[in-house]
Amino acid sequence: MADNSCMKPTAYLVITTVPDEERAQHLALMAVERGFAACAQVQSPCQSFYWWDDKVQQDQEFPVHLKTNADKLAVLEEFIKNHHPYDVPQIIAIAIDHLENQYGNWLNEELKKR
Repeated sequence: MADNSCMKPTAYLVITTVPDEERAQHLALMAVERGFAACAQVQSPCQSFYWWDDKVQQDQEFPVHLKTNADKLAVLEEFIKNHHPYDVPQIIAIAIDHLENQYGNWLNEELKKR
């Protein structure tokens, strides 16, 4: 059995949050249209608590989940930074350990086209 522990992940779930649904939808759509993500979902609003300006803040935010591959990860991150309304946007990229074969093939084929 091959040791896959050193293999580079091929797919990523990238998560960011934005302050309203309209901007979340716009960011998701632009990332997919430009080919930086194969798909994106705008999640239901959530309550976020965080430190900013030396005090705890509380805001409603909309999480955006984007799926991409290793080849597009850096460009997706730069795209989010350049089009995000926050000075310091949350950008979390989680390596996907397993993708169902058909879905993984679809994801990579769609990203190759763009």
